[in-house]
Amino acid sequence: MTRTVLAEACPRCGGDLRAYGRVWMCPACGAGGGPVQLLASRGVGTLDAAEQLGIHPAPPRRIALLLRAARLLFARSLWENRAAVEFLERRGISQSTAREFRLGASPPPGELVRRLRSRGFTVEEICEAGLLGKTARGYREQLTNRLIIPLVTPGGLVLGFAGRTLEESRLPKYLNTRTSPLGGRSDTLFGLPQAAPHIRERGEAWVVEGYFDVMACHQAGIRWAVAPCGTSLSAGQAVILRRYASRAIILYDGDAGEDALARASRNLRKTGITAFVSRLPSGMDPDEVILKEGPLALMDIAACMEVLG
Repeated sequence: MTRTVLAEACPRCGGDLRAYGRVWMCPACGAGGGPVQLLASRGVGTLDAAEQLGIHPAPPRRIALLLRAARLLFARSLWENRAAVEFLERRGISQSTAREFRLGASPPPGELVRRLRSRGFTVEEICEAGLLGKTARGYREQLTNRLIIPLVTPGGLVLGFAGRTLEESRLPKYLNTRTSPLGGRSDTLFGLPQAAPHIRERGEAWVVEGYFDVMACHQAGIRWAVAPCGTSLSAGQAVILRRYASRAIILYDGDAGEDALARASRNLRKTGITAFVSRLPSGMDPDEVILKEGPLALMDIAACMEVLG
């Protein structure tokens, strides 16, 4: 396949991009995707990007209804799944927090598809929504035996799901549904629906790294915390955050690399957000700090901030 060097820089690290047909990739940091993802990385919404490129997926309303129905089915399965409930208890997540963040659990294999089909959705639509993957033998469910974390916009639109394994020996630890016609992980921030009014009130957001970091912060009264959805903070997510905050403190895990911190800080500053970095003790994350030392300890760490780069 012909390889072409694109004229523009990688939206994540600034390196040279390579195009392989309609797929682009950055050799430096591994970012890549198709034309829709390239436009989305510049802050263009996924649906707008698809429209610009003349791509016409299934009607977005159908996919939105399907993903909402799936979220409700996952949520109903949570309290019937002993492994999921015990996992939340070990992580210190209360039932009220689980309900606030609309957590769920995978139903028994085949149950999700059966119930969605009984509601009038086709296998092809379920696949397009990212809940099924195609194989040589047909289709397979993307998320099985996992705690389900919905990825939702502030307006309540479900974009997809992250699944945290309930078997500690099973890899990958987190698995995400594919980008749907409505968007994907880079089109929202986890916790933003809950945090938005508090961020607006303070004019400040805390950007943490993980889903459980966000939930632990909110449960402890730190209601202005958000996180990228299992990825490095993208340029598009920084643009979204700028609608709510003029200032942000990055509180990544203690073992986060300098490149990740610098990239997040740079993306925030490009939008006009004043960005700071606060460093956690090595090997710790905000969730652990709150559980072991309390929320005031995390507040003290956040107060020791610096400008990076």
